[in-house]
Amino acid sequence: SQISVQLQLLLTTFGRVENQIAAAFLNIDAQAKATDIERRTLDLQVKTGFLNHLKALAQIEAAQANLLVSQQNLGDAEQLFKQGVMAKFDVVQADLQVTLDQQRVAQSATDIETSRASFRTLLVLPPDAPVRLIPPPPIVIDEDVTVKGLQELALKHRPELIALDRQLDVAKALLDAAASESNPQIGMNLGYYTNPGTSLAIQNTPLLGLNFSWNVFDGGLSAGKVAEAESQIRSINDQGDQMRLQIGLDVETNWLKYLQTYYDLKTAEQRVVTAMVYYDMARQRFVNGLGTSLETQE
Repeated sequence: SQISVQLQLLLTTFGRVENQIAAAFLNIDAQAKATDIERRTLDLQVKTGFLNHLKALAQIEAAQANLLVSQQNLGDAEQLFKQGVMAKFDVVQADLQVTLDQQRVAQSATDIETSRASFRTLLVLPPDAPVRLIPPPPIVIDEDVTVKGLQELALKHRPELIALDRQLDVAKALLDAAASESNPQIGMNLGYYTNPGTSLAIQNTPLLGLNFSWNVFDGGLSAGKVAEAESQIRSINDQGDQMRLQIGLDVETNWLKYLQTYYDLKTAEQRVVTAMVYYDMARQRFVNGLGTSLETQE
């Protein structure tokens, strides 16, 4: 019987296979950046769920405060009705307001459980796992922060842009591979052949060879692959330009929203103080028969 062993080694393709291998490694890095996008998205979902739960807790506090006010208003209305100062209609209206505020408290409690369940789901916790959140400290932003600085920071660190840059590197490597499609290929063969032959003449033949191949004409295949790779690069560049413009707009829009929310918060805090003073005045007018229950409800 004849036995043969052969080992082939590709020495070079003058850029074709080499660039294909480089593109494959670059694509692995691009996929890793895409995974980072998913991770950041999950981080945002967790933060949003955290804040939604805190918001639900704050809403039930407001609902309970409103319920205390309406209960107090009902007690005042009933007392004035017994004294013959207030009409039965005011008592009915005050009682209705108490019912409505009780409903809001119940709805707020449901919202708390819903937000807590959503948060457990995000954290992959058991349904009965206790969730108790601590409000974060107030946000403090340096006075030197500018929209332009934030935009530059986003353009430098946004993972989708980084992933797109990696995709561009992949496309360039594939363009180089396509341009090298018609380059020659050099390889080396190492073989060993054995044939028992006869007992007096056993044939063992080692063989070392160098091969060279070159497709002089490929029917336009190389030119077509080059055109396709160039088109892909143009598409990625266009996508990157659009993404940078959108990121710049998103940063500016969210910065303005933050500033507006900050002013809204200051206004709301002042409205709380004003409302408390106004309620004290309205209640005094009400219990002295100079106002209506509607003023205290407002």
